[in-house]
Amino acid sequence: MNLLELENILSNNVNINTEVNRQMVLENLDNSSIVNILKNILDDEFQLLNISKRSYRHSNGFDKILLIDKRPYYALRLHIWNPINSCDGHIHNHEWDLSGVVLFGSYRWELYEYENSENIDGLYYYECKYNKNYSQHLLTNEKKVLTKKIFDVTMAEKSFYNLKSSICHKITMSNEYCASLMLHGNSLNQKIVVISNNKLMNNLNESYIYYSVQELAELLKNVIIKMERK
Repeated sequence: MNLLELENILSNNVNINTEVNRQMVLENLDNSSIVNILKNILDDEFQLLNISKRSYRHSNGFDKILLIDKRPYYALRLHIWNPINSCDGHIHNHEWDLSGVVLFGSYRWELYEYENSENIDGLYYYECKYNKNYSQHLLTNEKKVLTKKIFDVTMAEKSFYNLKSSICHKITMSNEYCASLMLHGNSLNQKIVVISNNKLMNNLNESYIYYSVQELAELLKNVIIKMERK
């Protein structure tokens, strides 16, 4: 299987973008299919260049590889978590419902509720809006909130998960190399919530620094090596 064939499968199966349909697609992607897709990308300079132009190191500490981008309808993302890049990620939600699977390694999912607070010990709350076809984001409406953790689970290898767009969550890295494949649904929200321990840049458009072809190729090769050892 190559990426174009996978895109055709997705277009046919997530045109009605439901949790059931997204998970069905992910469950039908075995290790060998994913490895073949990644190898095909490495062998295709045009694909590699296009994917590199929309992939970058996310502020929450993972490598975000946007394999297929059909936003606002759906997108397929490869997330790579390397312990050397780990950081205290932000609590956040998404514009869309999502489904995913852990390809190898593990990490923790933490789900949160929040409420407004004047408490000096509260966390910083922002509303985040994406601009310029998702190439920039803008944080606004800073305030303080108190958070409460309502769920905490370790997602191990081969774990499938689904999450509603409204749920605030944070991913905490373990000390092992990890990768996941995430398929998101239709965009439902114009703005999302970002909650941080630290004060962030407010009212300033932030653009992403995208990977070079060489950087992306190295990331994909490392994932292939891990998956071929299984």
